[in-house]
Amino acid sequence: MQQEEREIRVERRRPSEPRPVRRLSEQYDARRPSRNVRQPQAARRPSQDVRRERTQPLPPVSPRVPQSARPQPAGQAARRSQAGARRPSSGRHTSRRRKRRSRGLFRPFGFFASGVLLVILCFMLGSILLKEDESLPTAVSVPSSAAAEPSSGPPYTVVIDPGHGGIDLGTDSGYVTEVEMIEATTDALVELLTNDPNFTPLRTRENGEGMSVAGRADVANDNNAALFLSIHGNYDETLTASGFECYAQTPGRATHEDSLRFANEIVAAMSAAGAEIRGLSGVRYAYYVDNGDGTYNKIIAEASDTSVRSEVTFGVLEKNETPAVLVEQCFLSDQADCNAWASAEGCRAAALAYYHAICAYFGTEPVTG
Repeated sequence: MQQEEREIRVERRRPSEPRPVRRLSEQYDARRPSRNVRQPQAARRPSQDVRRERTQPLPPVSPRVPQSARPQPAGQAARRSQAGARRPSSGRHTSRRRKRRSRGLFRPFGFFASGVLLVILCFMLGSILLKEDESLPTAVSVPSSAAAEPSSGPPYTVVIDPGHGGIDLGTDSGYVTEVEMIEATTDALVELLTNDPNFTPLRTRENGEGMSVAGRADVANDNNAALFLSIHGNYDETLTASGFECYAQTPGRATHEDSLRFANEIVAAMSAAGAEIRGLSGVRYAYYVDNGDGTYNKIIAEASDTSVRSEVTFGVLEKNETPAVLVEQCFLSDQADCNAWASAEGCRAAALAYYHAICAYFGTEPVTG
């Protein structure tokens, strides 16, 4: 047995001799040989008839042509040739996909830049709106049918409105700007009201900030304020006018009587402090007549003129549902007025006069010391 195995090994070492072929089982059909079984040389020889059939020429088989070498339309071939010159043909990371990816990476930065630009535009638009002049009317005057009920007190809610602000500095006399005088007076008046337990002061804006006309009135309307005082400075182009004056809400409004009473208290306090009073009584009404072309003519009427008119007045007075008064503290165009009422001492003196007028309006005693 071992000798036979050795002979078989020797035979396997001889590549020139044919390898032994394993016979199929008799149960298997010899006419359908298996593909996995190597058939004997005699069995794999085709018959003579088959050889005759194979001698006939077979139809030519065209070789496989790559897609890039196939004939294509002129336009498509040109596009592909150009694309092939620009990018490599292998791999799925083509230049087109890389461009799409690059655009996708920069897309969030584009959204961020658009948002920043939108915020800047909104800020610029808000600054323009805040520059709206309080002296120009913004709505048709419609007298209120009933006055807004003031807050019960004490403490009474008093709204102090420093005019202008933000990018709107008001007038500039060369001695001091209007907004500087206004904010100094407001700071002193708010301090006096804060030290008095009978009052709760509210500011329409902080120093350096701006606010629209409607926003100033809304501070009083939304907080159910008892009084509203708007502080301004005056200016005369002829450089001849001087003195103090204030403007009450016009006749026909539900808050007119209380506004007029508050204005008279202010004039009395400023007169006692040594201010020059303009006009017949220092209290006036301002009306704006529409010219029909977007411009207005300002008409000044004395407090003795109680006729009801359809023209509008100052915006902060027109839109206010609280008894409101607008004061013109002094003429910044007059150096003597500026020295008396626009300096640091003059602003504190005016604030003290306004505080005394507020106390007189509500019938309370001023806090001293």
